[in-house]
Amino acid sequence: MKITISVNGRFHGFDLAAQMERLGQLHCLLTSYPFSKVAEWGIPRSKVKTCISLELANRAIHKSKGSFKEWAYGKQHEAYDRWAAKNIPLDSDIVIGWSSSFFETLRKCKANQIKTVVERGSSHILYQKEILENQFNKRGIKFTPASKEIINRELSEYEESDYISIPSKFVENTFIEKGINETKLLRNPYGVDLNSFSKNTEKNNKETFIIVCCGQLSLRKGTLELIEAFLELNLKNSELWLIGGISDELRDYFLGFRNENVKLLGTFPQNELADIYSKADVFCLNSFEEGLAMVIPQAMSCSLPVICSYNTGGSEIVEHGKEGFIYGADNVDEMKEAILKFYNNRDLVQKMGEAARGKVESGYTWDDYGDRMLRLYEKVLNK
Repeated sequence: MKITISVNGRFHGFDLAAQMERLGQLHCLLTSYPFSKVAEWGIPRSKVKTCISLELANRAIHKSKGSFKEWAYGKQHEAYDRWAAKNIPLDSDIVIGWSSSFFETLRKCKANQIKTVVERGSSHILYQKEILENQFNKRGIKFTPASKEIINRELSEYEESDYISIPSKFVENTFIEKGINETKLLRNPYGVDLNSFSKNTEKNNKETFIIVCCGQLSLRKGTLELIEAFLELNLKNSELWLIGGISDELRDYFLGFRNENVKLLGTFPQNELADIYSKADVFCLNSFEEGLAMVIPQAMSCSLPVICSYNTGGSEIVEHGKEGFIYGADNVDEMKEAILKFYNNRDLVQKMGEAARGKVESGYTWDDYGDRMLRLYEKVLNK
């Protein structure tokens, strides 16, 4: 099988490409990233095509704001798609492309009778727009949605592709709700590198109960609800550690925020996260919209039990009551109850933390992801 992957950026595209290379099926990887970065995944240079100028443009756009930012992203996605369409190997059996940067490439594939799979790492784009707009409105903050061009491109990609690859039941439900037939959806949860994530240090202060959250501090990630819940609980000898950069919409909030028990740790490279996770008791993520937050299996690999909203996609890996607790994204009271259960029972922390590590070891590594993905691609070709 000749599998070609097109990813505007990196996302989990390099992990997917590395798995297809491991299984002897990778034909070509197209990306805006330089080869020097791709090489870290062990993918041969001979199978990689890059366009660095488009990545430089993408990073410049990231520093802008508002409607111009969304418009510029749309233009960058179009430019990447045109480049990819020109460079796609026409002897491919299947081409996988990241949503919003795949429309022209997809049409060229269809014209050459190549099977296509759109990779969508978040909920259906219309569901995403609706739920985020709702969260912004609740906080009285102006919401800038993706441009109409991006939304229309995605909708066309959903319609014209042979299949859509998604990472969780939560995402699957949003696509079905928006009229996509479930037979078109390929569901496969992401994996984790167990060599990079494991419990490797003891807590500095065993008396302090530490909740850690990793992800951009944003309305999308439900950061404010998590902070408010933690402060309302007012637990003695407890801390909330927040890892991640601050989104534009919450910069003013955090400028005036001061609390000695809420630690804003900033951003860290992937290879340093395991040390931080290992010092905590519980991992908590309150996202209102995700595909499947990769930080969840990463934290589980470090023997952390997980408290997360259903909308993180975490229920794909976390079984409620075994490796942690799942709650509805709007149900902050259930999140607080879960925190209290762990706070009042440290034996439960250890028990569920060990179960979390065992869970990812037994089916949620990147190799497991790759094996499942290849079986799905084989079905695509057979059909």
